[in-house]
Amino acid sequence: MKDFNMFHEKVAADEGLQGIFETDAELSGEIACDLKTEIDALKDKLDALKLAYRVYHGFEKAGLQSKEEIAQAMYAEAMKETKKKKSEYVAPMLSEAAKLGYTPALLEYARALVYADYGLERDVERGLKLLREEAENGSSDACYLFVTIHKDYPQYVGPDIAYEMCARAAASGHPKAIKRLKKPFEMSQETQSLIARAQKGEKGVNFALSLRGDLTIDDREKHFRLALEEGDQAAEYEMGKIMRDSGNTEEAVRYLQRAVDHGNALACFTLARVILNGKPHFYHGDGTPDRNDADYQKEFELMSRAAELGDYRGLCIMGRAYVRGYMVDKDYDKAREYLQKAFDMGERLSAPRLIAETYRYTDAPGTAEKAVEYYKMSADAGNRSAMLGLMDIYEDGLREVAKDSSKAAYYRYLAEDHF
Repeated sequence: MKDFNMFHEKVAADEGLQGIFETDAELSGEIACDLKTEIDALKDKLDALKLAYRVYHGFEKAGLQSKEEIAQAMYAEAMKETKKKKSEYVAPMLSEAAKLGYTPALLEYARALVYADYGLERDVERGLKLLREEAENGSSDACYLFVTIHKDYPQYVGPDIAYEMCARAAASGHPKAIKRLKKPFEMSQETQSLIARAQKGEKGVNFALSLRGDLTIDDREKHFRLALEEGDQAAEYEMGKIMRDSGNTEEAVRYLQRAVDHGNALACFTLARVILNGKPHFYHGDGTPDRNDADYQKEFELMSRAAELGDYRGLCIMGRAYVRGYMVDKDYDKAREYLQKAFDMGERLSAPRLIAETYRYTDAPGTAEKAVEYYKMSADAGNRSAMLGLMDIYEDGLREVAKDSSKAAYYRYLAEDHF
């Protein structure tokens, strides 16, 4: 009876399944067709991976022991496959060779991602990222590929980037890059606009054009020279640095001084370093600097000029000079004038600490609390000297600020934790 019941149930199930298959035959056919398409696609990918695997291990068995040898052989095999119709085998082999660290394979794989070659889906972002990494590692071929991509896909690589990479490749001796630099890159709208402004005689535009990557080296140099002729302080500053780096101190001083005279605050600091030639800055030296030292007199003049131009570093240096009596007599009121300007500009590391000193060493009502207030701002910004200043004040007390051993210990801990 049990067997009969089981047989009856089986027959019923078979009849039910037959009904389902008959009523859904058309739908099943569509599903089967879709599945076959997916299976065929997966099979092609599997075949490609198997080929890459066989090639890899084939070379390994053939006695190619090092990864570099295997990668080179695999890359060569991939390039052979490009001549055949089934080029989908190429991408997996390039990928494997690239993983082994073979640069030509990696560059070709990256290029294929950008161009959607060898059956790869286009992935411009990843392709360019791989190329940029190789360029940073010193590959001139990677640099030059940016030029090629710019030519075919300017929407992916603009003229500025193409020029930058071409120049880097040329500097490494890449013959195609050297030749390409002799021709202009496609001008961007911004460059065209700058040229139009320069033709109208607008000041400052020639230096901006000297930095444009979509102009030839000759054109950039022409605009740089024009910027120097018109007294552009940014161009003079750059020329001063070029002369300094080339060892021509006399010309460096001349151009940097011109930049200072025309209002370049950065040139003040660079010129001071050139003049000092390795000597410590007057505001960094041990003890009090010699006021009669001609180099320090010039540096003080340059720092005063930087402060006058509104550079926060120059303001802080001049404030420190008047706080400590470097090259001048101590004058806390004068120091605060400079330091308050830097503070108002948002400088919180040095300016408030030095302001705190002007109040700390002044015997006037409320000045101790002012010193603590400014020290705390500087300490919060990470200034260790400010932390130590607060520690000293709380260890011994200062006028209206009472001694507080717990706060002293806290700021001692902060100072030790930072350094």
